[in-house]
Amino acid sequence: MNNLKNLQLQRKFRFLFNVISQLEDLLIGNKESSYLNLNKKCIFVTGMPRSGTTILTHIISNFDDVGSFNYSDLPFTKIPFFWSKINWFYYLRNKSSERIHGDGLRINLLSPDAFEELIWSEHLPNYETGNFSNFLDFNYENRKLEKELARSINKILLLRKKKIYLSKGNYNLFRIKYINKIIKNPFFLICIRNPSDVINSSIKVHKKFLQIGEKDRKFTDEMNELCHFEFGKNRKDPFKDNFYIGETKYYQNQWVRFHKLILD
Repeated sequence: MNNLKNLQLQRKFRFLFNVISQLEDLLIGNKESSYLNLNKKCIFVTGMPRSGTTILTHIISNFDDVGSFNYSDLPFTKIPFFWSKINWFYYLRNKSSERIHGDGLRINLLSPDAFEELIWSEHLPNYETGNFSNFLDFNYENRKLEKELARSINKILLLRKKKIYLSKGNYNLFRIKYINKIIKNPFFLICIRNPSDVINSSIKVHKKFLQIGEKDRKFTDEMNELCHFEFGKNRKDPFKDNFYIGETKYYQNQWVRFHKLILD
C-alpha cells in the first residue's frame, strides 16, 4: 500500500500529531518519569546496507520478550496505540509479500524495520541535506531528540507488552557513541559481510530501485519520507565525499569507509 500521502500528512501536521501522541501517552501510562529513566534492554542492529541487518532483525524479533516498530505502525508512527485500533481497515487486503529489494525476504504487518529513523529525521538539524550520517559522539547533545527517542522506545514496549526494545538502523552506525550515552542499557549488533557480496547486492538493488522509480514517480518520494537514501534516484552518499566513478568503485569505497568506521 502506498503510504506517501499519509506520511506527508503526518509531517505537515506534525504539531497536531504530537498533541495526539501526548494524549496517547496518558492513556497507556507512558509517564515522563518512566521513559526519561529508561533502563530496559535495547538492542540496536546496524551495519552497512546489504550486510544482513534486516534478516538478523527479523530473527531477533521472533523472541517473546522483544518489541519493535513494525510495518503495521505505518504510516502514523507517532501514534502507534491509536493507529493499532483502526489499522486493520487500512491494511484489510495486505498480506505477506516479498520485499521490493528482490532478496527473497518476505514481510508482513508484524515485520520489524527502521521506522525509528523518522524520529532522528525530525530532530537532527539539516537531516536530509546530509546530517543523517553525521558522526555523533559523547559530546553531542540534543535534548529534544533524546527525550523523543526514550519516549518512543518506552511507548513501543508498553504497546507491545515487551521487555526488550529492538531497533534496526544502518545510520545508527554513525551514532553508537551517542546512543551509548543517552540509552542506559544498549546492546549493539554490527553486521559484517564480505565486500564482494555487499557490492554486488548493492548494485543489484540500486538498479532495481531505479527501475521502480522510473515506472512509479511516487516511489522515490516515499523512500525519502521513510529516510531510505541507500539506493535509487534519491541515493545519498553517507560519507559525502565518495565521488562517483562507477557503481562497483562507489560501493567498494563505501565498504572500506564503513568498516574503517567500525574498526575505529
